[in-house]
Amino acid sequence: MHAHPHSAEHTAHASFDQLGANLAKEVSNFIRSEGIEEACTRASFVCHSFGSIIARVALSRPDLAWIRDRLHTYVSFSGPHLGMLYGSNALVEVGMWGLRRWKKAHCLTELSLMDAKQPSTTFLYRLSKQPVLGCFKNVLLVSSVEDRYVPHHSARMQLCEEAAHDRRFGSTFVSMVHNLLSALTDVNLVHVEVLFGEPPSSHLLAQLDAAIGRTAHISFLDSDAFVQMFIHTYLRYFI
Repeated sequence: MHAHPHSAEHTAHASFDQLGANLAKEVSNFIRSEGIEEACTRASFVCHSFGSIIARVALSRPDLAWIRDRLHTYVSFSGPHLGMLYGSNALVEVGMWGLRRWKKAHCLTELSLMDAKQPSTTFLYRLSKQPVLGCFKNVLLVSSVEDRYVPHHSARMQLCEEAAHDRRFGSTFVSMVHNLLSALTDVNLVHVEVLFGEPPSSHLLAQLDAAIGRTAHISFLDSDAFVQMFIHTYLRYFI
């Protein structure tokens, strides 16, 4: 079984808690409507970008507790598991600031760890303490240095040098990494690094997309060649 959150198009305007609740309900309704609750012995989640967080929230909810012993493989394509801290893309950071300010994009506020006065009480930090990823047999974290929408360290659940010098968020960031990785000690954790090598284009919008890293971020799902390669190479994690 593979789940896809239809609410993803509204992601920026809702909280991750609400989006996770929506996905949990969608998964439960699908299984009931198909009558496959007993037949569903393996459940895998393939997630892209914000969907990686939404799936973790959904699986943390009591209404999906019954499925945790059936979880098999979790794939995260450029998921911002550690938030959007310490990104190197000024254009993306300005865009996020504008969305938070004028569009009331709550989940972007959560990704910036700005949803609470204390970083240790933010939603993303509290989510890092939920051990649901440890219920999977395999966790594949797929990332690309060409994707500058999501910080590379966030997609890979890794420490970064900037955190060591950040008095406000640094210790919380380090704790988040520890919380996430400590749940994966008995899991087959695989880091997959991708280089798309997009050819240069004379089209202005294409050049802008490449400059801010959007091309690589979208290519995880938009490139047929990559999708076919990924399925062929990593099929063994789903059978």
